[in-house]
Amino acid sequence: MVRQNHTWLLAGLVLGIWSSNSPAWAKEYLLKSTPETVIWGRLYGKTAKPALRIRSGDTVTIETVSHEGILEDQSRDGTAAGAIEFLTQKGVPEKEILQDQLTIRANVPHDGKGPHVVTGPIYVEGAMPGDVLQIETLKIEHRASYGFVSSRKGKGALPGEYPVGDKVADSKYIKIVTDPQAVQAILRTRKGQTASPLQYANFKREGITGLGILKPDTPGSPSYEIPLKPFMGLIGVAPENDAETVNSVPPGRYGGNIDLNLITAGTTLYLPVQVPGALMYTGDPHCAQGDGEVALTAIECSLKPTFRITLRKDLAAKKTFTAPFLETPIAFVPIGLNQDLDEAMKDAVRKSLTFITEVTPLNGQEALQLSSAAVDFEVTQVVDIVKGIHGVIMKDLIKVNRVK
Repeated sequence: MVRQNHTWLLAGLVLGIWSSNSPAWAKEYLLKSTPETVIWGRLYGKTAKPALRIRSGDTVTIETVSHEGILEDQSRDGTAAGAIEFLTQKGVPEKEILQDQLTIRANVPHDGKGPHVVTGPIYVEGAMPGDVLQIETLKIEHRASYGFVSSRKGKGALPGEYPVGDKVADSKYIKIVTDPQAVQAILRTRKGQTASPLQYANFKREGITGLGILKPDTPGSPSYEIPLKPFMGLIGVAPENDAETVNSVPPGRYGGNIDLNLITAGTTLYLPVQVPGALMYTGDPHCAQGDGEVALTAIECSLKPTFRITLRKDLAAKKTFTAPFLETPIAFVPIGLNQDLDEAMKDAVRKSLTFITEVTPLNGQEALQLSSAAVDFEVTQVVDIVKGIHGVIMKDLIKVNRVK
């Protein structure tokens, strides 16, 4: 495993890396999730009316909304009142329920095959098919004090085993704690453990923004603390083929529901533009997710990401960028996708070799040998119809420090 060690550290509520690379004329925008700027269960297509028009280099902050807590199997009669009943019964204080969720439940038709509330689209001036959209996640803020991890009948890594019995769905309430003093108090009271200042002195450096508290159903049982590393599960551009817009679940060449937990603040996602204007969108906000996302969902929670969106026509000729590709501060991450996990692995390996041979003097055979010795291939998720495997190519390994 090549990821940074998840040490317990403490500093603030907001994870973010702000850079001064925006053009002097660049603008900043706020896009709210309202009945006019979201769709439910599907993706935006090439004829969608833009919610926002921007130029390359502009930044956009998006107030996204989680679908968990307002879905039909959670909201009695599919109403806002039913959602309030579900959330409060699970333990969410009514005063802390995000109003945007209730507004969407009451006013937006759930007319797609997927569960996700998708916000957008954003039209990027000058973007044309064949170009590459560079999407930098500058920071991510929390919007709510609660999240959920859910399993549903016939879905997840163990579709015939969970949920148990006659349950159609099983949703576990996760309390989201981001206040530094509250996090510090939780760590200090861990049974048999004393946290030193060095253990929680700098949350921001590790990208941990707080703790998710999971309480077992068994009375008297201790709670379990989950480190929060927020990211957007769904970031995409409009597909060329309208048939790919009817379901928000499967990811594809357009990005979409990639569910890659490395897409945190300080990383850059590259997507191939497929329609004029790109028509970028986002949704499916996650507070934390393990590789595989085996239950079916991550900790689903409402977030406010800020993106800097840049048009990269100079990358259009490179084969690497004909599919989703991620850059982190320490690694390059090609993403393999296929309904068959073995084929997704092959796709990830081939994409890794393509990238390595494009940026180094190595040939394909040598790139394969280097990858076998030093590149980790990890399961992104196995629950989105189209499964994912991603390779983690350390920048130090190939002596390349940025996409160019």
